Amino acid sequence: MKLFTDNDVTPHGAVAGAGSMYADRSELVQSPIPVVQKGDGYGAKLRTGLQINFNGKLHSLYATCYSNAASVWFKINGRTIFVN
Repeated sequence: MKLFTDNDVTPHGAVAGAGSMYADRSELVQSPIPVVQKGDGYGAKLRTGLQINFNGKLHSLYATCYSNAASVWFKINGRTIFVN
């Protein structure tokens, strides 16, 4: 598991104040989802069951998915960080 920091984040132009970073799946932590999510798999804040170690703390990753495209992200101090 890799420890990501603010140095790994680059500005993300689409959303004001947001950032973007790259992470391989092997660098993430698998965390079991306690309750099975209901619905059709589309929405603005879907739990992924993955966590990322950012600045020494584990943060849950969420996905926003509409149609056949999804964006994975987490929030820290009100700032959205997209994970590619």
